[in-house]
Amino acid sequence: MNDNILNLLLVEDNEGDANLILSFLEESNKIEFTVDWKRNICEFSIDGSDQSYDVILLDLSLPNFSGIEAFSMMHKNFPDIPIVVLTSVINEDEAIKTLQQGAQDVISKDHLTTFLLNRAIKHSIERKQMEQEIIRTQKLETIGILAGGIAHDFNNILTSILGNISLVKMEISPEDQPDVHEILGEAETASLRAKDLANQLLTFSKGGAPVKKLTNLFVLIHDSATFALRGSNVRCNLDVDPEMWEVNVDPNQIHQVLNNIIINADQAMPKGGEITIHVKNISTKKNYFPSNVSERPYIEISIQDDGIGITTENLSRIFDPYFTYGKVNGSGLGLTTSYSIIKRHEGYMWVDSELGVGTTVFVLLPAHPKPFSPQLAKTSSHEGKKEKYKVLIMDDEIGVRTILAKMLRRLNYSVVETVNGTESIAAYEDALSTSHPVDLLIMDLTIPGGMGGEKAINILHKKYPDIKAIVSSGYSNDPIMAEYAKFGFIGVLMKPFTIKNLKYTLANVLNLKVE
Repeated sequence: MNDNILNLLLVEDNEGDANLILSFLEESNKIEFTVDWKRNICEFSIDGSDQSYDVILLDLSLPNFSGIEAFSMMHKNFPDIPIVVLTSVINEDEAIKTLQQGAQDVISKDHLTTFLLNRAIKHSIERKQMEQEIIRTQKLETIGILAGGIAHDFNNILTSILGNISLVKMEISPEDQPDVHEILGEAETASLRAKDLANQLLTFSKGGAPVKKLTNLFVLIHDSATFALRGSNVRCNLDVDPEMWEVNVDPNQIHQVLNNIIINADQAMPKGGEITIHVKNISTKKNYFPSNVSERPYIEISIQDDGIGITTENLSRIFDPYFTYGKVNGSGLGLTTSYSIIKRHEGYMWVDSELGVGTTVFVLLPAHPKPFSPQLAKTSSHEGKKEKYKVLIMDDEIGVRTILAKMLRRLNYSVVETVNGTESIAAYEDALSTSHPVDLLIMDLTIPGGMGGEKAINILHKKYPDIKAIVSSGYSNDPIMAEYAKFGFIGVLMKPFTIKNLKYTLANVLNLKVE
């Protein structure tokens, strides 16, 4: 069926009324249509398996049916098709019931005109599309809630996996056992990327402010391209400015953006091809930038493929939910999610494409034009303290608690383990009466059925303003993770994490020198 031609089903037993309705349709210069006219419901397959209609025009006065019965049967068997009800006599109660059951409009035949019929058909299609979009949104919100729970549990499991891998890596020399060390490194990288499975829907459905840190994009881009194209017949070329500036971004979210774009490019070349990624410093606004781009330093990332390309018409819809190009597999949320993430980073994203030639996706991220260096204070060292630093950890998941304690002890910290906020408050206050009080808390944000990190640190902070605590969670999109300082924390530890992440986070908040 031509997308510009409406396929209408007219169910009308009165030939005179049917001809009148058809004449009104024929007078219209706004609607191109075909009409399938049936005198009664029994004249066609009621299960809808052999017909596809855009709108149903239904007479309520059909033989062997009351008006409500006729509509109920049609709506039940064609739930996704908008129905406009036509009736000779307007019965107000019947009209209201019909609308309540799902009719898009009820029109009296006595007042029918070409204008009214055109408007009813047009509005019924628009309203049905809006209803379906609301249903999709509600489904996404439900999935988002489910994905949040999955992400939390999944990231807890990954924390245990990553922690054990990183502990084993520390015991194996790359020089003595290079193959084993390489395998463990690949397992570690894959585990870090596995959380993207949950974060994709989580980011789109529930938003999530970025948890930013100063980052050099080279490793992030290289790892994303390697991971996204693993097993693909597509080759990737990297062209990166060797003096690339740093950016203040959420590495997990930017990795998700890069993955989405590279996977789309890969799918646009089912027979193989090349992807070229250019990364360069931009100090002034260029003439090919969108007009709304602000004047400031940027890192420009362009990801170019030589795939099937996108039509001009589809290019305007490229960031719409559920729109995909290339392969039809997938949720249709990838570029929509990516656009949303870049926007939250105060950046810009746009696409250039030519059908049959290829597509280039551009990403601009605000840059900090200075050499990259981790912002870690180095005023003191771990070895300079007479006793071990004491860290109190709070997590209801025994697997996370156990591996975190092992990692801390491996880094030469003393550890106190607690399950919830109530235990943490008691343990912290007990330690104050000893010669070795708690130096730092690492608190899980969410404790099902118990006091979580937010409430516990609020109670402690009121009594002990100088308390130091890090918030940790598998809910990467919780606003507390992005604005932790507002809630009394001095740092954030995102699950899953490696022993290296843990080491640098602790060094940063405790002002330690990293060896």
